[in-house]
Amino acid sequence: MTDQPQGKGKGQLFWRLERMARPPMYFLGALHFGSAEMYPLSESVLAAYRNCDTLVFETDLAKVASAEFHNRMDKDGHLEENDHLRNHVKAETWQALVSHAVRLGYTAEYIDRLRSWYCGTLLTSAALRETGLSSHLGVDGFIFQQAYYSGRRLFFLETPEHQLELLETINANEDESFIQNIIAELDNMPVFTRQMLELWLSGDAEALGELISKGFSECQPLQERILRERNRLWLEKFKQLNEAGNSILAVVGTGHLVGHGNVISMLATHGYIVTRL
Repeated sequence: MTDQPQGKGKGQLFWRLERMARPPMYFLGALHFGSAEMYPLSESVLAAYRNCDTLVFETDLAKVASAEFHNRMDKDGHLEENDHLRNHVKAETWQALVSHAVRLGYTAEYIDRLRSWYCGTLLTSAALRETGLSSHLGVDGFIFQQAYYSGRRLFFLETPEHQLELLETINANEDESFIQNIIAELDNMPVFTRQMLELWLSGDAEALGELISKGFSECQPLQERILRERNRLWLEKFKQLNEAGNSILAVVGTGHLVGHGNVISMLATHGYIVTRL
């Protein structure tokens, strides 16, 4: 990562995990959005990037950014011809959603044709842009770009298609609670993202875990599906990679490394010695 200035830098949500006779594994908690104040990354992060033979990410971000994937997401995100999102939620929930959509540049007619997960994705992305934060400055995206174009060995925990299928499994019975959760996120987006960024910069893992969990307070099954179920699947993949002799730097969402049922704590129960760097 030669294009970023050197110095003390950021990256306090950073751990080293070791087990006898195996190379070390490093885990960096990332935000999927960011600002320039998150950089430069710390020298310990840069050293792990240089020295590890495998870079691990949640998914292939190059494929996610492709026109082909965006077209599939748009196609899958639309309801059947005679179906409407307003029929899947309460009237007051629909009106609150329309209010946010119009403010963010979407018409009621357009979002009415969308599945709840796709509507939520579009609106939260638009609201994030309003805060002045950028997905292009997210730590995972930044490191991925460096690794991808320098030809480093990459490993992906999930395919983009799997992540899309995960979103698509939000079924009709969950539309109301899911949209209510999206509305709460949109209401609180400027405060929430700033809190996330400040806690990340200070390296306060405990407070970040609490904040992320609070964000799921109205939809606990979603937290189980998006975070904890995936953590359990990832655990085996990390163990297999390490047992095969790979030293890795894993750059994944901070929510997977803090709070109840996180990847770090699960690996600790499997004999790994954890050091916070």
